[in-house]
Amino acid sequence: MTHLRRRRDDGFTLVELLVVCVILGILAAIAIPAYIRHKEKAYRAQAIADMKNAAIAVETYGTEDQFNSFAGVDGADKDDPVLKAEGFRPSQWVTLTVRATATSYCIEGENKFVPGKTFVYRSDNGRIEIAATGLVTCA
Repeated sequence: MTHLRRRRDDGFTLVELLVVCVILGILAAIAIPAYIRHKEKAYRAQAIADMKNAAIAVETYGTEDQFNSFAGVDGADKDDPVLKAEGFRPSQWVTLTVRATATSYCIEGENKFVPGKTFVYRSDNGRIEIAATGLVTCA
């Protein structure tokens, strides 16, 4: 009479667990850098949106000014009551400063989650330039 050995299927073998760990490691190595890139793009987009919204507020101020001048917003920052009166609502991570003359203005900003980058909007060309901090300024 032969005795058949019963096989125990109570759990996973060590090799199976190691294979799962390796697969998870590979997936994480692919996904984490992609997630970081997407996060940085979102922070850049937020800074660009704030710059454009501030430009709209400055344009509105200049249009409503009796002399059609932007000079009244020179030195304004994101918490300036003049910009807020024109409808500007900044995000909490973006800082910006307005430099203005009677006929033109420039907005310089940074997002604290995009270190080393400065965003500059110039009214004369209507574009936002993004460069390493110190390379592009309103001065």
